Amino acid sequence: MSRKLNAEKAQKMNLMLAQAVTAMRVNERLTCVLIRWAASHSEDPGFIERTLEEARNDLRGTSVKGSKISTVATEEALDYLDDLAIEIDAARRLRKRAPRKDRSEGIDGAAVTSADGSPWQK
Repeated sequence: MSRKLNAEKAQKMNLMLAQAVTAMRVNERLTCVLIRWAASHSEDPGFIERTLEEARNDLRGTSVKGSKISTVATEEALDYLDDLAIEIDAARRLRKRAPRKDRSEGIDGAAVTSADGSPWQK
């Protein structure tokens, strides 16, 4: 028995896919933040590299031998993990080069003000 995909079902599936992609992006951002936070609280200078290598080993260990789908998914996950490592490393290098701003300044360097334009007071 074949099913027809009507416009309403296609729209629902598209919405579910968009929600899944959004959730994965949030997960990616949180993962980056958590790894950076953990690295900043660690005495080990190789914390990020070691953590990502352990994740790679875990991924390789969970791959089902002989399954083409599992192999492809594992390879994609490893590629993603490599991209994540590059992104984390680039952000870390950028933070090391950027001078620290005075916390009383806004994003554009202007002094922080309240809604009425007066200087912001703590």
